[in-house]
Amino acid sequence: MAVGGTQTQAEVAAAEEKITTTPKIKRPQKPSAPARTRLQSLNIDGDLGMIHTKLVSWALGIFFAISFVLCVIYGLLVPQILHMHAFLELVLPAFKWLSWWSFLLGLIESFLWGAYIGLVFCPVYNWLYRKFGSSRMGNYER
Repeated sequence: MAVGGTQTQAEVAAAEEKITTTPKIKRPQKPSAPARTRLQSLNIDGDLGMIHTKLVSWALGIFFAISFVLCVIYGLLVPQILHMHAFLELVLPAFKWLSWWSFLLGLIESFLWGAYIGLVFCPVYNWLYRKFGSSRMGNYER
C-alpha cells in the first residue's frame, strides 16, 4: 500500500487478478441417469420391444368405448341414411338402436372387444418377438 492509504495501480491490478483467479468451489453433482434412446423410452416390460398386455388391453378397450360413443353421437346428428346403426347391431350382440339400455350394453361390449383384441394380440406379438426378436432383424429398427 502506498503512503497516505491509497493503492497504486499495480496493487489494484494484483488484487483484481487474485480475485478472478481464485478457484470456485464445485458442488458435488448428483449422478445423472443415462440418456434413454427413443426405443428404450417406449420400453415397458424391461425387455426392449416387448409390449405390456394389460396396458394395451386397457388402452384398446377405452379407445373402442370412446369410438362407440362418437358413433352414437354421429348417428344422432346426421340423417338416417348415413347412420352406422346396422353395423353396430351386427358387431355388438343384443344392441338395438337406440335406448339407454342398448347404449350402455353397446358401451360395455365395445370396451370388451377392445380388451379382447389387446389380450389376444399382445401375447402373440410378444411370442413372435421372442422367437424372431431384434437380434435376427439386424438394423431394421434403427
